[in-house]
Amino acid sequence: MWRVTIRDIVFRRRQFLIAVLGAGVVFGLALLLSGVSQGFRTEVRDTIAAVGAERWIVPEGTPGPLGAETVVPEAAVAAVAAQPGARDVRPLVVFQAPVGLGGGGRETATLFGGTEPVPPGRAVVDERLGVARGAPIEIGGRRFTVERVVSGRTIFGGQPVIVLPFRDAQRFRFGRARSVSAVLADGSPRVPAGLVARSPAQVADGAAVTMEGATRTVDLFRIFMWLVAAIIVAAITYLTVQERLRDFAVLKAVGATSRALAWGVVLGAVLASLLATLVAAAIATLLAPVFPMPADIRPGAYLAMPVIAVVVGVLASLAALRRVQRIDPALAFGGAG
Repeated sequence: MWRVTIRDIVFRRRQFLIAVLGAGVVFGLALLLSGVSQGFRTEVRDTIAAVGAERWIVPEGTPGPLGAETVVPEAAVAAVAAQPGARDVRPLVVFQAPVGLGGGGRETATLFGGTEPVPPGRAVVDERLGVARGAPIEIGGRRFTVERVVSGRTIFGGQPVIVLPFRDAQRFRFGRARSVSAVLADGSPRVPAGLVARSPAQVADGAAVTMEGATRTVDLFRIFMWLVAAIIVAAITYLTVQERLRDFAVLKAVGATSRALAWGVVLGAVLASLLATLVAAAIATLLAPVFPMPADIRPGAYLAMPVIAVVVGVLASLAALRRVQRIDPALAFGGAG
């Protein structure tokens, strides 16, 4: 029966190609959304890793400066630095602010201060801000010059990160108050009362809570994409069966069982779905670098596609299978089906 199915696919190659391309585009969007969902987690981990601190010391009961607005007295920096085992203790300031770009454009960015030395009046920016080295940017009414452009430092769905000189960032965030958002440290120092040391993974989890709603929305749309792909394959499969009613009746009349015919229908739907995954992989790979939000498509997502495609193909063939089961062999001799 599989030979009959393959020959029919060749004969009806236009319909089959429509099913493959239609499902492939939808599969590709679903795969891209999988990358976006993963990208929300990857970008915050990469940005935290770029900070390079083993401990983030923040107020008790808070997830960290990326998941909530935290305020720590600047005196805590010296207190932590005086503890045995403390290394590379630094203050950190984190806040969001609009950034003025050349030509009157504006972009919201997450600003860090204290993560690395930056000369006065200079800024280190992520490439997603869309400015070049030496370009001017305006923050809080002050002008800064781009000292360096880096990559892989975004947060909250592609929002670029900008690193400013610590004192400038502190004045923007706290005014004249001698406060910081967190204390960064390596080692395992004791922390002052009222504060707690978080690991980079814990800080990342705290930031992920902020994106929880967006992540759920993306995952929901991804499920819808799989359903749409199943509907496309199902529609083409059902129409093909409708056109082949007399063929199926002849096969039944010469001894083919309903089960064998059903397997042929399922095989066609599964082949269409599997070939659609190749189209999907190409589309997602091409779109990921230019997508407005970071899309981190892991190898596991590509490997899962064929399995999902088989499930989609089987589900898509259910309506057509019922039609095959009801075909009367008498239709081969001009009877009603």
